[in-house]
Amino acid sequence: GSLKKSTKRQTQTMGKLTLLHHPSCPYATRVRLTLLYKGIDFDERVESLKNKSEEFLKLNPLGKVPVLILEDGTVIYESIPVMELLDKLPQYDHTPKLFPTDPVEKAKTAMKIARMESLSNGLCVYFCKGPEQVLKNFSKNLDIFQEILGDQPYFGGEAPNVVDFALIPCLNRYSSISDFDEPIANNPVVADYIKRVHKIPAVQTILAEKAAESSS
Repeated sequence: GSLKKSTKRQTQTMGKLTLLHHPSCPYATRVRLTLLYKGIDFDERVESLKNKSEEFLKLNPLGKVPVLILEDGTVIYESIPVMELLDKLPQYDHTPKLFPTDPVEKAKTAMKIARMESLSNGLCVYFCKGPEQVLKNFSKNLDIFQEILGDQPYFGGEAPNVVDFALIPCLNRYSSISDFDEPIANNPVVADYIKRVHKIPAVQTILAEKAAESSS
């Protein structure tokens, strides 16, 4: 069909995945982090979120990033389904797994992401309505974070999993905004967690890009 033709035309190199994203979108950053962490080779293109092209809206009628175009032109969007697909595609079977295979554990993982979605949503509220309401709930959200993390280094235990990569982009944004310095510093478990994940090479790549972008 026409969709498949248009998606194949977008792919710069045949045989590679293509990610359509925007650096300011934490949901798209989840997928970029996943690809980098897994060491998967991919092409990428930054999409304008203000002036969405007709071509882009054909790929995702919701008009949101991330959008992943598979090697055969199939289009997948929404961050968590894309991340799960990258875990399950046989050609990437050798890469680190982010999702548990046990169905009960998988359901519990989804519950953790849902419980902490207010942290991601808080960024939208912060930029649209200002800090007051977000700061009011922020410490409570960090307490929930600490409760779910427990005494593990990562939400995945000894290695990061989908919960970590779902949260890292928004934590990076919070830790770059001075309004949130004090509540983060007052929660040493969260502050230590942020330092720990900032040592993951995939996260370092994203942070270096942000630093280069802000200094240019």
